[in-house]
Amino acid sequence: MLRLDAVQHEYSGVRALDGLSLVVEPGRVHALLGPNGAGKSTAVAVATGLVTPRAGRATIDRRPVSSPHARSLLGVAPQSGAVYHDLTARENVDLFGAINGVPSGARRGAVASAIDRVGLSPHADRRAAHLSEGMRRRLSLAAAIVHEPKVVMLDEPTAGVDPHARQLVFDLVRDLAARGAAILYTTHLMEEAERLAHTVTVIDRGRAIASGDIDSLIAAHGGETRVTIDAAEGSTVHHADDPVPILSEALAMGEVRRISVDRPSLEDVFFSLTGRSLRD
Repeated sequence: MLRLDAVQHEYSGVRALDGLSLVVEPGRVHALLGPNGAGKSTAVAVATGLVTPRAGRATIDRRPVSSPHARSLLGVAPQSGAVYHDLTARENVDLFGAINGVPSGARRGAVASAIDRVGLSPHADRRAAHLSEGMRRRLSLAAAIVHEPKVVMLDEPTAGVDPHARQLVFDLVRDLAARGAAILYTTHLMEEAERLAHTVTVIDRGRAIASGDIDSLIAAHGGETRVTIDAAEGSTVHHADDPVPILSEALAMGEVRRISVDRPSLEDVFFSLTGRSLRD
């Protein structure tokens, strides 16, 4: 549904995207991970048509992202939010519904549904200026989905929201995918990607350096499982792809007081691919 093909872009001579390619399929959540300055925000800007790349191509449903057809399929919740503070929550979502072609006869119901889905029905008639930052983030989500888009781009959607609202966002993302939407989800939180994503692409310096489902990424880049065994004769640490033979041998040899198994995670994959140095 959404494709970036060998996209290149630069700002003032600095390469932000360097041949980035990815595909976001219908009914799937595709998480985009990378350090600060890796090119995530530029990738979203290209995918939404806000930035025209120097080379390469961005398409939605095989049409250029700048085309009316592609724009009609797209819903975007940017990292900075996208609401008008002088309008109420309901007026904001109604405006975006009108902009995105929701017929006037259907708009009232669509607006109410979108506001309810992000948990803002009790606050629908409050001006956005009087909502908390987390509420405005959720309002931006409602504005992005009011027209039932087929492609949804969410740039750090849980920034500034409390744990309850964060869970609501997760439920909404899963529901959108279940309804067949193709979702591009940028985050710097590994746990979010592990909970939500069907596919993860790790980018660094404008390039995709690894992509696939989480299990395959961990198998390829996460390293070995660490097994710590506390037994009568002392503590031992083992590293292996498969901990079962180690555990079986330990149990057969004598008294085992404690066993801990630390499997590699998506965070291990991230640091293995990008390094641990601070990016500013």
